[in-house]
Amino acid sequence: MKTHHTLLSLTLLLTSAVAWAADNTAANVNAANGDDDTLQEVVVTATKQARELSKVPISITALTQDLMDQRAIKSINDIALQTPGLDLGDQGSNGVGDRISIRGIDSNSGFSTTGVYVDDTPIQGRNNPVNLGGTAFPEVFDLERVEVLRGPQGTLFGAGAEGGVVRFITPTPSLVTSSGYARGEMSYTQHGAPSYEGGAAFGIPLVEDKLGMRVSGWARHEGGWVDRTAWETGETYRNTNWSDAGGARIALRWQPGDNINITPSLLYQGVHQNDTPDYWSALSDPSAGQFRNGYQARQQSTDHLTLADLKVEVNNDNLLFTSISSYFYRNETNVSDVTNYDIAGALGAVGANGEDNIFPTVSSGALITDLFIGATQQNIFTQEFRLQNTDDHAHLRWVAGLYYQNSRLSDSQLAPNPQLPQLFLEQQGAGAFEDYYYTSDCVADCSGMLGIYEYTGVEHSRDVQTAAFGNVDWQVTPRVTLTGGLRIERTQSSFVAVEDGPVNNGASVGGGEISATPVTPKISVSFQQDNDTLYYASVAKGYRAGGGNSHVPPACGIDLDNIGLSVAPASYNSDSTISYEVGSKQHFLNGHLSANASVFYIDWRDIQWYYFLPNCGYGIVFNLGHARSQGFDLEMNAKLSPAWLASLSVGYTDAKFLDTATLPVVFSGQTLGQAPWTVFASLEYRPGNNGMYVRVTDDFKSANNGPQLFQIPDSAVYDPDLQPSPSSNQLDIRIGRNWNGLDLSLFINNALDAAPRIVNPQASHYVGYDFNSGDAISSPIFSYTTLRPRTVGFTVTYRY
Repeated sequence: MKTHHTLLSLTLLLTSAVAWAADNTAANVNAANGDDDTLQEVVVTATKQARELSKVPISITALTQDLMDQRAIKSINDIALQTPGLDLGDQGSNGVGDRISIRGIDSNSGFSTTGVYVDDTPIQGRNNPVNLGGTAFPEVFDLERVEVLRGPQGTLFGAGAEGGVVRFITPTPSLVTSSGYARGEMSYTQHGAPSYEGGAAFGIPLVEDKLGMRVSGWARHEGGWVDRTAWETGETYRNTNWSDAGGARIALRWQPGDNINITPSLLYQGVHQNDTPDYWSALSDPSAGQFRNGYQARQQSTDHLTLADLKVEVNNDNLLFTSISSYFYRNETNVSDVTNYDIAGALGAVGANGEDNIFPTVSSGALITDLFIGATQQNIFTQEFRLQNTDDHAHLRWVAGLYYQNSRLSDSQLAPNPQLPQLFLEQQGAGAFEDYYYTSDCVADCSGMLGIYEYTGVEHSRDVQTAAFGNVDWQVTPRVTLTGGLRIERTQSSFVAVEDGPVNNGASVGGGEISATPVTPKISVSFQQDNDTLYYASVAKGYRAGGGNSHVPPACGIDLDNIGLSVAPASYNSDSTISYEVGSKQHFLNGHLSANASVFYIDWRDIQWYYFLPNCGYGIVFNLGHARSQGFDLEMNAKLSPAWLASLSVGYTDAKFLDTATLPVVFSGQTLGQAPWTVFASLEYRPGNNGMYVRVTDDFKSANNGPQLFQIPDSAVYDPDLQPSPSSNQLDIRIGRNWNGLDLSLFINNALDAAPRIVNPQASHYVGYDFNSGDAISSPIFSYTTLRPRTVGFTVTYRY
């Protein structure tokens, strides 16, 4: 109740303040503030052209470096919390596997539904069945801004932008001025460990008007707050879910002639997660700040990425030619402890003597450990050519381009568990073991039969995109502009999976190829009523490529029977979205109040959806028919007086399947998973002209009460013991002062120490299968994640 009360109070205060400002006349506001004390306009490049945000007929959130510093944004998690319509979900137990979605367009497999870009380079990947790494995201340091484009962006950004695009824009070196930025922070998490970070960036003109450089480097340690109690020793390891991150970037800008700019850059980033942020409800007491799990193994992940980029621009007679060449490489490894799901769940968590244990043992007393060891290698080569006119006064403003991308993804997974055959033999009998593994070689002692791996898998996928695209803005009248865009693309996808081990029924090879020629148009009309008011309406299409399914072994026959199949499909097709949007962008009171709002309806067909086969641990990607997402987003900023600044962002998304799949795998009315309501509110007070400030922010996410798949009785993964996540609310407070570029502040994050029980339906609870009785068995283990507990610290930033 406290969190709801805090959010309500802050929202009412903000709404009252905005209403107070709106009721005053522009003359009174000018008298109080002065002409230059207005909201700052942000320039974005979402349409491949630099334009003021208020003049772009697209729903966009733009976060500048200053704003991200003010709001303590350091990662994609923070961006998602503060951006309406943006959601981040289904993080794996080892801290990787994040999947981002916009406006509810979220699929658990296939190509990403949201484009993720560093400048003009896409870095999103596929969620292949063996891929436990998900998509990598840049950490936030020394960025010019982050742009979140809501709605399909298939015309300018191609496949993988069905729901929208998130762009991380890096600074361009200056040829005439020097600049610098530094940030340091130390903090302590209640019942946890300290955190700290430091980094700096500077830019200098090496040869004035000819050659400039910008260099940055940073490192961050986030202390843990979840303990792990090892079953085999009973020893507790404190605060194991700590993480380290760091990176560096160097960029040059060379201007050999007045009309030519050449900008090469190199970015590196490394992130290490030491252990899982999950806690077990039976071992924890969130109200006392105690978060503990009983995993045997440390679940670590390490993620390295490198991005090399070369941008060439030639500007002549209001024409700009741009060439962008880039190469992205990523190497990620991870470990997941799935003993309590794959074994304790399937066998009812029964020990050698019949007693209930968190981890079962064999008669010899040997401990059972079941791990997934995963690795992902991703490399993407991208080449784009663009030609556009740069005359802002032209009645026709256009951009045309050619695009090529060659993306390769290699995933591997090992599952070492030499004790599993013996365990099945002792607890279920030889017959059950044979049914599970389809082998007759195990009669008495199976401990050495399989070596150390129950499963091995390697998957390789390749996606090639070749496209031609164009976008035209036709200024029909001084106030009315028609926009038409079209992208014609050729996509070719190939997939091969090589798997082995008794769980896989021995060696297998699967895969195939699929290709398509999608056409993604966009049409919009905008009405610029005056310099402060824009109305627009648009229709746009999004698209992503199909792919292949890996081998499904005979042990999955029970699961296939449950959904009415005898053979799993070898591949799945592309899917697409069509979005209808109406919006407005307005400035009031001579620039002291802004409001951007949009209403949308998205039709999503032939959805790629990964269905987890609960009894055998495999899964299949299907094209599952029809869903829709509808809602609105609103962003308001108000400079109420020289002392008061207020912001409010509200997003509402209602995303559901419209029909029941024939199998059935999904059901009519089933939610796609995103929280219906997201609210971010900020209120800042600056007394006098001494640089002091007090800033209060609040992030709220409502509960999604479903129905989710595990809540539907007819679903094969129905789990009446699992409850959906409740609403969450985080209140942050910061007090600081700045002097001529130096800013020193004290902060309390999650001031109310909120600890909502956040559920990942695929990993929070396991319902197994008894091969003797044929009955489902519910594991006694429930695992959840939550917000970082109350954290107190200080931040120092400096810029010149």
